[in-house]
Amino acid sequence: MSTRVAARPIPVLLAVAIVAALGLLFIVLAILELANTNPIRPQVAISTGIGFLAYAGLLLAAARGLLGLRRWARSAAVFAALLQIPIAISFWGGSTRAVTVLGLLSSLVIIGCLVSPPATRAILPELHEPDTSRTDE
Repeated sequence: MSTRVAARPIPVLLAVAIVAALGLLFIVLAILELANTNPIRPQVAISTGIGFLAYAGLLLAAARGLLGLRRWARSAAVFAALLQIPIAISFWGGSTRAVTVLGLLSSLVIIGCLVSPPATRAILPELHEPDTSRTDE
C-alpha cells in the first residue's frame, strides 16, 4: 500500500461518505422510478430510471476514486455537487423545502471538503513539493 493512499485527510473521507450516500440514494430513486412505471408511458420511467442509475454509477465511482485520492474523482465529485445546486434550488417551496436544504448543504460540504487545503495536498501532492528543476544562478 502506498503512503499516498494511506494518508486520507478527514475532509476527503467526509466527502467520500456524502458522495457515496448520494450514489446509493440515486439507486433507490431509480428502483422507485422503475417500480412506478406508468403503463401508458413506460418510456418516461425507463429513461429516468436509467439516467438515475448512470448518475449513481458516476457518484459511486467518484467516491471510490476519492478513497484512492485520484484527481479525476475530485473533478467528478465537484462537478456533481455543482450540478446539484440548481436542482436542489428547484425544489424550494412547500413540502419539498427540506430537499432543497439537504441538497444545498450536501453540495456545499462536498465542495468545501474537496477544495480544502488538506484535501488539495492529499489529492494533488505535486503542487506542494518543492520545485527541484530550477537552479539558482
